[in-house]
Amino acid sequence: MPSVRVTVVANTLVTYGHCAHCEAMFAQVGVGQAARQSIAEEYPAELTAEYARLWDMLEALASDFGGNVRFELVDPQSLGGVWLSLRHRVRRYPAFIIGGRATVIGWDEGRLRAAIAHSLKGG
Repeated sequence: MPSVRVTVVANTLVTYGHCAHCEAMFAQVGVGQAARQSIAEEYPAELTAEYARLWDMLEALASDFGGNVRFELVDPQSLGGVWLSLRHRVRRYPAFIIGGRATVIGWDEGRLRAAIAHSLKGG
């Protein structure tokens, strides 16, 4: 069965990570997780709730479609996000770009599932 890439243009939570060696050291000392938690708590509750909703939706889709769907998350405020928003005429988020062509805007999971299934069938 073919696979499809779904580019998700949505507001993301930005945390700062370090190299793998530093992360391992910070984890041993117990500092890394606390720092990331502190950064995450500084975001507005609406944004963290939206991000959690998006994450739950993507996990459900990945579970249902298996390895046939690859997700790519792009922040609309990044250079790539601005380009995708202009190219696909996206003005609201989240936006899902399926296979580089079809665009589903908003939280309609049924419509998104149908677009992914259509793309997987070669449509």
